[in-house]
Amino acid sequence: MRNTIKNTRLKLNMTREELANRADISANSLRELEHGKVIPTISLAREIAKILNSKIEKIFKL
Repeated sequence: MRNTIKNTRLKLNMTREELANRADISANSLRELEHGKVIPTISLAREIAKILNSKIEKIFKL
């Protein structure tokens, strides 16, 4: 699954660790999400989009 997590968080000057802490996941898990190695649950995808002030469909692409 393609996503814009990294680009969006960098535009917000947010580190991977900051986003991971706010989403209550490990930085390593977030790295795997950013690289498309894992697919998030719906609730995690919603939470990440909310933290990044974006819509879920703008962050995650099928």
